[in-house]
Amino acid sequence: MLRPNLLLGYKKNLVLSMIAWFVLQILFSQLTVFFINKNSNENLFKAIEIINFNSSISFWKSITGICVKMLMEITVTTLLIYSGFLVVGKKPILKIILSIVIIANSVFLVQLMAEYFYLFFNYKNILNLDIERFSFLSVNYFLNIFHVSYPKPYGYAFQVISIFEFIYIFALIYFVKKFLKIRFLDSFKIILISYIFPLTIWLLIISFFSLI
Repeated sequence: MLRPNLLLGYKKNLVLSMIAWFVLQILFSQLTVFFINKNSNENLFKAIEIINFNSSISFWKSITGICVKMLMEITVTTLLIYSGFLVVGKKPILKIILSIVIIANSVFLVQLMAEYFYLFFNYKNILNLDIERFSFLSVNYFLNIFHVSYPKPYGYAFQVISIFEFIYIFALIYFVKKFLKIRFLDSFKIILISYIFPLTIWLLIISFFSLI
């Protein structure tokens, strides 16, 4: 039996996710005040500016941009997975799929927290980072650590492909299997068709147009 109180409470899950973003903003704002009073380091101020969701760096680094991006990703992913069910001949339930996507999306909340704590406690090297392309535990991150150069057109793809992305994909497969009571192989096929394949095509398109 499905648990409607958990799965159909997608609105509650979404509200809680949004609240979490704003709690992060308040948390880091308070840390800002503390460290400004204790330090006078240019790199630390740069890290604080980034950590506090500064929209002057990039709209997508602002708290508004992060929330907009999250809503867009949840909506698109939900529709893609819904379409994946239709492709493999399974009956989709939109509200349950939406709830699954929201729950799995908490992986990226963990990534966001990890990124900002990393920046905060490694502020001495902050000026050497490409902040707009920074993504913790991504291919881009590891290449930078080992000082490996790569063509700029692949920058976006290397930013997206990360350990957190693989965890997110596994979470989608697991929750689809668990809550919709289907086989693991069927769940994998659905996510492969509806999420992994479109994501791969999207990254290839972005990389191609970056060459022009």
